[in-house]
Amino acid sequence: MEATEKAPLSFEPIFTEKKEVEIERAYNTSWGIKRRIMMDVLSRSSEELVEIYAKASAEDDGEMLLSIIDQIAEYRDHLKAGVELATSALTRLCMIVEHISDAIDAKNGEVEA
Repeated sequence: MEATEKAPLSFEPIFTEKKEVEIERAYNTSWGIKRRIMMDVLSRSSEELVEIYAKASAEDDGEMLLSIIDQIAEYRDHLKAGVELATSALTRLCMIVEHISDAIDAKNGEVEA
């Protein structure tokens, strides 16, 4: 039985290391407040949230509540994109593990022969 030929391992960086540093520096500024808002909502009871947002909505016709909903939805979408990035990173590493394993197997096969 013939072993199937594998395509050569080849992929390019998605971004540069310099861009990675820029992204990390901007992360907390960009997403920290939205994360904090989400955590604040999760740290409150239904009674507290009703009290806070009913009072605020009476003063601003619900604009603050809608803004908070939008910000948390944006953060959720951001996290979904983060899952996609993590999946891509894991896929790359799995490809590397397979490549290294194949190289070791090939080397061991040559040594045993």
